[in-house]
Amino acid sequence: MDVPLEFCIIDSNKPSDLGTLTISCYTRSELVEDFEIAVITGDYEKACRWASELHASGKTDIIWDRILNKIVPQYINKANPLLLQWVWSRFQRYQQICELYRAKYRHEHRNNQEVRNIIVDVVVVVSTSQKMEIEPVKVRVKDLDSKYYCDIMNSGDITCDDSCPDEVCFVLDEIYNLKFTTDRCMYWYEWLILMERELAKKGHILSCIPEQCNGVNEKYLDDWIWKIWKLILSQVEKTNNVIKKSVRTLFQIYKWKFTKSAKRKKKYLLFTAFCLLSENINWRCKVIQKPITRIQVISQINFFYSDINSNTPDMGINAIDYYRLVAPNILKKGKSILNNQNDYLLEKTLTRGRRTEKNTKGGNGGKGKTKRKKQTNDRDNKTRRDKLDFFLNAGMPTSQPLKSIFKEIRDRDSDPNSYSDTKTIRF
Repeated sequence: MDVPLEFCIIDSNKPSDLGTLTISCYTRSELVEDFEIAVITGDYEKACRWASELHASGKTDIIWDRILNKIVPQYINKANPLLLQWVWSRFQRYQQICELYRAKYRHEHRNNQEVRNIIVDVVVVVSTSQKMEIEPVKVRVKDLDSKYYCDIMNSGDITCDDSCPDEVCFVLDEIYNLKFTTDRCMYWYEWLILMERELAKKGHILSCIPEQCNGVNEKYLDDWIWKIWKLILSQVEKTNNVIKKSVRTLFQIYKWKFTKSAKRKKKYLLFTAFCLLSENINWRCKVIQKPITRIQVISQINFFYSDINSNTPDMGINAIDYYRLVAPNILKKGKSILNNQNDYLLEKTLTRGRRTEKNTKGGNGGKGKTKRKKQTNDRDNKTRRDKLDFFLNAGMPTSQPLKSIFKEIRDRDSDPNSYSDTKTIRF
């Protein structure tokens, strides 16, 4: 197994069974708020503890959503301009690992050491990074009919585009003429958001001719936000490769899980793009600003999960059943989650199955018919006991809890009546 059993989260409950609570019975909304505060204030130890709690509860998407859409773009942005690009690469690796798991057992990547390391790595690096908050801009309803806006619209001095409403064309012109100046572009973005809301109350919808945008649901392609991104991406082509890659990463994150209601949540990604295009940025800033702290925390991460195990009221499944029944079925196509040869042999020892022998082309007129012979239970149990004796006595580096499991299986095979199905091994 990827993680030693004493540090595994063994729980038969699905994430959906927890409701509004976490695996240790914390209120999820309050824990997420505490997690955000810990990351923003640089309390990396508390942030890692809450991130481990969310991961063990099957709520990892909340961690990525808060970091990618809110914390880094709003509270760090140009203070560490390459950080978001690095976090996105770690997130893509996380997605690759998740694709290996069956949908039913997707939450079991909480017992994957690489996933644990990725999550804690990102949380520590973001928590210890230098911060620089983007202050929000407020727009009032009376600003929608400002003299400046009315004069521009009445003069007709805007670049008309038949694919966009006049209000959208006006904002696009302002953003371009202001040369993507962060504060003013933020103002006109918020102005358009408020205008859209007020028009919706009157039954009018601000929609444009759909843009081609891979990775976005077709029903959202007529949103005016893609016109702004099209303008930004066209401007990016005039810059250097570093800015190009950073802005394109922002665009990829913006498209991830985009919905109409997500525009308010993802707006700081857009503001960061304005910032990178218009301001002087220190591109030599180190992404990982406290490497020693990072290594120290990652090396201790499994103890956070061990604490979660001790706080869990009822695991609902014993360690033997988890190891024998759940673990072999977690990955797609029957792949083993075990990494080395010794672990593979241990899994084969603990997994009871039918053994068959094949004889081809024998005694059946040369038809090549396959014959299968079942091994008797006594012989099977004897073989398993011999192997378990080997693992217990060969001096292999095996943890004490794992040895106790092997001994219990060996004793059960010797005397099935001495074993109780309800017995749970506690670490």
